[in-house]
Amino acid sequence: MGSVVMWFAGALAVSSAGLRLYRARRYPTAGVVYLCAAVAAVGCSAVLAAPLTVELLMPVEPFDNFTRWLANGLAMVAAWSVHALLLHLVYAPEHARPSVRRQVVVLAGALAAMSGLLLGAGIPSAPDFVAAAGHRWQITVYVTVFCGYVAYSLANFIRLMAYYARLSTRPWLRRGLGVVRAGAAVGIGWAVLKVLAAMTVLAGGSGGWETLASAILSATCVSLVGIGVTMPAWGPVIAAPVRWVRHYRTHRALRPLWSVLHTAFPEIARTHPGQSTAIAWRLARRVVEIEDGLLLLAPYRTPQERTSPRTGDPEAVWEAVEIRDALHDVARGRTPPVAEPPVPAPQREAGDLDAEAAWLRRVARAYCRVPAIAHRTEEQEFRDQR
Repeated sequence: MGSVVMWFAGALAVSSAGLRLYRARRYPTAGVVYLCAAVAAVGCSAVLAAPLTVELLMPVEPFDNFTRWLANGLAMVAAWSVHALLLHLVYAPEHARPSVRRQVVVLAGALAAMSGLLLGAGIPSAPDFVAAAGHRWQITVYVTVFCGYVAYSLANFIRLMAYYARLSTRPWLRRGLGVVRAGAAVGIGWAVLKVLAAMTVLAGGSGGWETLASAILSATCVSLVGIGVTMPAWGPVIAAPVRWVRHYRTHRALRPLWSVLHTAFPEIARTHPGQSTAIAWRLARRVVEIEDGLLLLAPYRTPQERTSPRTGDPEAVWEAVEIRDALHDVARGRTPPVAEPPVPAPQREAGDLDAEAAWLRRVARAYCRVPAIAHRTEEQEFRDQR
């Protein structure tokens, strides 16, 4: 079962890397190349490290435990690629390249040390050579060097990628990087587990107790990294139905506020033949019409004494009360005051349509909850004047 899971996770990682590299084929930056190399290498490592893969390849290995060494080497190459990616993300190319070359020397030294330890141990091939020959100190040191290098690289990945995510303005990229960081954290847990297992065997304990947990952690790490890397590509597509429902609910929630403003100022309606019927367009139009209505209502708004209402959203309640009172004056036919400059609508920072729609939705909800007598009086006086 563990081998099947690792095969599936490895295939997912390799295919994800291929898809990402294909999408960036016209502009293959150093960061994209290193990222795809890391994902593909860790996927191949997962496939080679599966116990069934080791058993199938043992008869054709050039030397004992070659498959295990190759799987571990590919995992270290993946870690090095991640480190190189981070260096290119954080530093300028002229500063990143020397650091990458230094990391190559460190990687080569670790691989050479692991090769010497494995060959010096002189143990036959086995699906789990830690359980079979973990009493040899060379094996414990081999596992420690390998897992230590991987954990060190993944820790740097988590730290620097969190900084890079804060600089990004693409929400799906930030979400994807969060998933990748979670996968890296799982990878550190896997490295710690392998070192503990090797030390347990060296101390005379029984080995193999971590096999299933190791396979699950490894597959989880690879899967999360593959999913996170490709999330900016497929995330918006998968989220389209959810986005449509959110826009539809917001469009409906804004209707009470839009209706009263449209009744007071019919000219805010923006309709023309052939306009789009997409919900995103309809929501954008409704937000614009409400904002236009609030601009026309601004001369009627007067300063209010802002107490602390018993509600979880006092700002929206204050805004709704000011709108209600101003519409009350419009319905009664009062002229706006001219002695003092009109009170403008509160200025808020709105980064996009969703942010402004979310604020207006809060105001619309609060408007529906202001005292009902005031609404009835406003509506009655409006009917009397008509």
